[in-house]
Amino acid sequence: YDMWYTGDNTRIGHARSGDGIHWVKTPEAVVDIGPSTWDEGWVANPTVLGPDSNGGFTMWFQGANRHRVQFQLGYASGRGATAWTKHGDAILGPGGEGSWGEHGLHSPTVLRTGNRYEMWYTGESEGWHRYRVGYAVSGDGIHWTKSSDNPVLPLGQAGSWDSEAAFTGDVSFD
Repeated sequence: YDMWYTGDNTRIGHARSGDGIHWVKTPEAVVDIGPSTWDEGWVANPTVLGPDSNGGFTMWFQGANRHRVQFQLGYASGRGATAWTKHGDAILGPGGEGSWGEHGLHSPTVLRTGNRYEMWYTGESEGWHRYRVGYAVSGDGIHWTKSSDNPVLPLGQAGSWDSEAAFTGDVSFD
């Protein structure tokens, strides 16, 4: 088992286990903040696919600037589970003023289905802390097109348990 996780210093770590219960952590973060300004204050909430037929891995994560505002989504590729290279710029950012997701994007989860990638992510809009789930597709995992139907998982009815926020969970293809 391989696990990528976020530490309290907002960096991404790695641990490995033979049984899923007893874990050995990699001593240092495997994905660090920066050097770009878009992720100089925060990297967190990774989703990882792999290994592929060449032993490579792909990772999507959220990042934020030094002030931890304007969360965006990033991409990294790896040879093995702990050696990552980040794609320099954010690959998916918030919408324009007044649009859904205008205050930031969080917590991507990605599946590869056939010859494309599908991503579900949390978008923040309508004032801070109004979260809903969005969807995007990509042919290469780097260049994404947001769905015109976003958000794809809206908030619940007023007074319901999910009337204030709906965060991205885990998505599996069945």
